[in-house]
Amino acid sequence: MTNITPVFDGGVPWDKPNDVVARKTDGLLFVTDPAYQSAGLVNHVYRVNPQSGEVFTLVTVTQGEHPDGIALSPNSMTLYVGFANGIPKPFINKYPLAANGTLGTAAKFAELDPNSEPGGLGVDTAGNVYAATATGIEVFKPDGSKWGKIAVPKKCTGVAFGGADRKTLYITTEQGLYEVAGLKVAGTPQ
Repeated sequence: MTNITPVFDGGVPWDKPNDVVARKTDGLLFVTDPAYQSAGLVNHVYRVNPQSGEVFTLVTVTQGEHPDGIALSPNSMTLYVGFANGIPKPFINKYPLAANGTLGTAAKFAELDPNSEPGGLGVDTAGNVYAATATGIEVFKPDGSKWGKIAVPKKCTGVAFGGADRKTLYITTEQGLYEVAGLKVAGTPQ
């Protein structure tokens, strides 16, 4: 892997990059930077070109909503971003994603349980969205309606699909790692 020095769009520095997803068609990276380390900084979602190292600001948030988990739809035409940290109703926005990596207008995809934090997002091949929260994994259908929940005894911090058939769900928590094997729908490779 080549060592790249990022070229920032407008000179905005990173605060604390939190989550990343790569688009499989061209390798573009989409990164959340929730400004957890420095009070008063604005929060961002960036697009990074891994070939050139160029960094472009896609979303800027100054309302106290921190972008956290991030994922792509199975066709890579929708970017999902979870927002939390101190807001009464955490939520997931969806953004249309163009071939050149630019975003369209945000639309609310789903609201999460109160006081949850969408610390990580995953998507399966059917388009269902999995959100790692304080009380487990909340699962949403492609239309944003809540499908169900996987209870986990510890605060969840991330979620990813794995295994040879991508039908094992791995869940990170503040104290360890859990797995749910034998899912009926495979996760998207992200």
